[in-house]
Amino acid sequence: MIVLLVFYLGLSINLSAEKSTGEEPFYSLVISEFAHKIDVNHSPYVMVNDTLTPRVMMPTGDNEYDSCGEGNSDGIPDMGQGLFNQATLDTNNDGMSDIVDSTCADLPYLRLEKALVSSTQNNDGSHTIVYTLSVENVGGAVGEYNLSDNPQYDDDIIINTATYTSNVGLSGTLSSTVTPWSLASDEAIDANETDVYTVTVNVTLDLNDGDNGDDSYDPCGGSGGSGPTANQGLFNEALLDVNDDGTADVQDTVCSDLPFLVMEKSLVSLTQVSGNIYSLVYQINVENQGGADGMYDLTDNPQYDDDIAINSASYTSNIGLNGTLTSSPWLLGDDETIGAGEIDSYIITVQVEIDLESSSTGDNMYSECGSGSGDGTSSAGEGLFNEALLDTDNDGTAEVLDTVCNDLPFLILDKEFVNSVQNTDGSYTITYTIEVENIGGADGLYNLDDSPQYDDDVVINSASYSATNGLSGTLTTTPWDLADDETIAAGEIDTYTLTVNIDLELNDGVVGDDTYTACGSGGGSGPSANQGLFNQALLDIDDDGDADVEDEVCEDLPYLEMEKTFVSTTQTTANCYTVVYQITVSNNGGAEGTYDLSDNPAFDDDITINSISYGSDASGNTGGSLSVDTTLPLADDQSIAIGKTDTYILTFDLCLDLDD
Repeated sequence: MIVLLVFYLGLSINLSAEKSTGEEPFYSLVISEFAHKIDVNHSPYVMVNDTLTPRVMMPTGDNEYDSCGEGNSDGIPDMGQGLFNQATLDTNNDGMSDIVDSTCADLPYLRLEKALVSSTQNNDGSHTIVYTLSVENVGGAVGEYNLSDNPQYDDDIIINTATYTSNVGLSGTLSSTVTPWSLASDEAIDANETDVYTVTVNVTLDLNDGDNGDDSYDPCGGSGGSGPTANQGLFNEALLDVNDDGTADVQDTVCSDLPFLVMEKSLVSLTQVSGNIYSLVYQINVENQGGADGMYDLTDNPQYDDDIAINSASYTSNIGLNGTLTSSPWLLGDDETIGAGEIDSYIITVQVEIDLESSSTGDNMYSECGSGSGDGTSSAGEGLFNEALLDTDNDGTAEVLDTVCNDLPFLILDKEFVNSVQNTDGSYTITYTIEVENIGGADGLYNLDDSPQYDDDVVINSASYSATNGLSGTLTTTPWDLADDETIAAGEIDTYTLTVNIDLELNDGVVGDDTYTACGSGGGSGPSANQGLFNQALLDIDDDGDADVEDEVCEDLPYLEMEKTFVSTTQTTANCYTVVYQITVSNNGGAEGTYDLSDNPAFDDDITINSISYGSDASGNTGGSLSVDTTLPLADDQSIAIGKTDTYILTFDLCLDLDD
C-alpha cells in the first residue's frame, strides 16, 4: 500500500541549504500529483483555489546531524537518525502492526566558510592577500560540489597575480582578469570531511594614476547599507554549488580594506631674517586615502648646495610629535599609525645661511635647482633641495618620495676707483664704478648707498651717477642714495658709474686743517674715513636700513706748490751780468704728481739775454742750455713723488744797454 502511494504520488526529496540568513536549512516533501488524496492539514502543501501552495516550514532540531546507526553498537539505524523511515503492516485490521520494516539513508550537508588570513604590504607597495575557503560536510553521506571564488574589489585595486592550493590536491594559477575563479568542479567530499582551499592574491591599490578606476577608494560598507557590497574594498565572495545546476546554493563573503598613503611636501614660506640668513618653513602632509589603518616612518633629508649652512631646525605636527632636529636625515615619525581618511601634518622650520665668499666652506660656486639636468629636474646638492621620504612597510626603504627645491640670492659688491683727472681750473674729476652682482640662484633685492668721506681739505663741487639698470641722477647730500628696493635677477650685474668733481684746498685757511692726510696714514690696518679720497659703498640686502655688504676705495691726490726766488746778480763786464733764480716745486699731497714747468723772462726791453742755462735735481731732469726765448721749458710731464721737492736753478747771462 505504501509502495503504491509513493509510486503514484511521485514522491521526491528536494535538498537545499541556505546559509546567508544564518538559519539552518530544512528539507520538505514536494508532492506533484494527487494532492486531493492527502490530508492537507498534515501536508507540506495547502490548497488555495484548487492549487497546491508550499507550506512554510520553520527549521527545528538540534542543528547536529545524526547519521544512520550512529552511536549504536550494532550499527542498526534508529529513529531520529538520518532518513530513518519505518513501514507497518496490519494484516487483520485490528489496528496492530503485524509486519514492521524500516530503512534508513543519509544526506550530505555542505557548509562554506571564507576567511581572510592575512594582508601584507610588500616592498614594491603591492599587497599580498591570503584567503581560506573551507567546505565542510557535516551531513552523513558523500556530497559533491562546485566551488568558485569571485573577487569584486574596488575599481582602483589591480589584481597582479592569483594562485590557489588545497588539501585535496587541487591547485593552480588564477587569471588576473577573468573572474570568478573556478577552484573545484564535481568534487566529492565525505561525511565529516573539510576541504580547505588557500587563495593567494597580489594586488596594487593606485588612487593617483588617472587611468585605472575612479581614483576614489570605496571602503567596505561605505555605502551606508547593511554591510559590504561588491566593488568595495577587497570584497570577495565564495560560491558553493551543491546540486551542479550552475547556481550557487551557498555563499560566503569577506571584505577587508587597504591603506593607501600619499605624501605631499611644500615650501610654505622663505623669509629673509637678516643679511644672507633665511628662515624656511616646510609642510609635509601624510594622508591615508585608503580604508584601513596604515603605518609609516617619515624622514626629511635636506641636501642643500654646499655653500648653504643649516644654523638650526625644528618641527611640530598635528599628532603631537615635535622636537629639535640635528643630524640629517631627520626622523619625524617612526612606526606612526594613521587611520583611514586621516591627514598627519608636519611643519619643519629651518634657518639657513648662504655664504659664497672665498673664506667660506663649500666650493663657493652656487648650483641652482635643476642646473645639473637637461630637463630642469632638481637633484641633491642644488639650491635648497629637500626630500621627504615615506616608508610604508617598515623595511627601511622609502616607497613614496616628494621633493622641493628653491633658490636663494647672493649679492656681492665691488667698488673700483677708475681715474682722477685734473682739470684746467685745478679741480679734479674723480670717476668710480660700483658693481652689484647676484651670484645666487634667485632674484635679490637691495638698497645701494655711497658715502664719500674725504680728507677735510677736499671740497666736493658736484656729483652725479648713471647705471646699467637705467638709474641716474645728481647727487647732493651724503651718503648718496643710488638705489632703493632694486630687484636684481640671478646672474645679473648692475653697474653704477659715479663722477665727482672736487677741489683740494691746503692753503686757504678756511676749509679743513690745511694738512693732507693720505690713505692709510696713521699706522692703521688700511685706509679709513677722512683720509685722501676715502669712499665707501654700502649694500643693504634685507631692507633694514643697515649695510650688510661694504666695499671701499681710497685714492690720494697730489698737491703741488711752487716757489720762485731771486738768488743773485754778478757783474761780469761793463753793464753785463750773471743773474740766478731758483724755482722749487713741492708735492704736499698724498699721490705722485706730474707737472710741466716753464719760465717766462719778461725783462726790461733794454736788457739783452745772451745765454740761458739751468740745472735741476728733478728725477731724470739734470738741466741744460735753453734757447733764448720768451718761454723757457724746464720740465714736461715731470713726475714728482709724495713729499718731494724739485729744485731748479736758472742762470741768465745778460747785458743792459741804455744808450741809444
